[in-house]
Amino acid sequence: MDTVKYENRYEITKQFIRSEHKLTQKRSGKLTLWLRFFTQIFMASYVLACFILGNPLNILSVIFMLCLCFMFVSPYFIALNVPLNAYKKRSGESKPCKTIYRTVRFGENIELQTGNSISSYSYDKVRYIEDNKECIYFWINLVFVSVVPLLKNSFTVGNADEFLLFFKEKCSEQEPLWTKGELYKRQVKEILSYINFLPVLIVTGIFF
Repeated sequence: MDTVKYENRYEITKQFIRSEHKLTQKRSGKLTLWLRFFTQIFMASYVLACFILGNPLNILSVIFMLCLCFMFVSPYFIALNVPLNAYKKRSGESKPCKTIYRTVRFGENIELQTGNSISSYSYDKVRYIEDNKECIYFWINLVFVSVVPLLKNSFTVGNADEFLLFFKEKCSEQEPLWTKGELYKRQVKEILSYINFLPVLIVTGIFF
């Protein structure tokens, strides 16, 4: 990487991962929670109707039961039982270690290093920046949107205030950053894309 203008480095712990998961759930907004709630009600109603009609094990009913189990269990499992060693393994560590660090460098491009895993992104891939009391979050828009946190008290090169001005200007050179409203619309679109499969499953259940 060329000259590093800003660098942020912090330790990743199990508590850190749990906190990030909770923040992600909170950031998804009330609409996400309501859509998830109604989806669960719809699936549960269909499964109950199948039991009442004496056909509890049709394909759609089984799929819905599995989906319901996953939707209820996965958030709590992820939030309470995130295996840090598995995270380290995904980050390129060859053997278990006590600590793992993430370093984000900003020069000509953005370089993200977590353990031994290194990836690089251009600034135009960053589409949304959120400034909180202790952290700065930025959204990288690739095939899927990835959120990267920066701790304000963990800058080893530069400081948070100067960085934020530089970063917003750099990321909006080619096109404006997303507004909060536009981010919200994109989240809604993504959520709706996940529930578009319901009509297909219903047709499958009718015929099978």
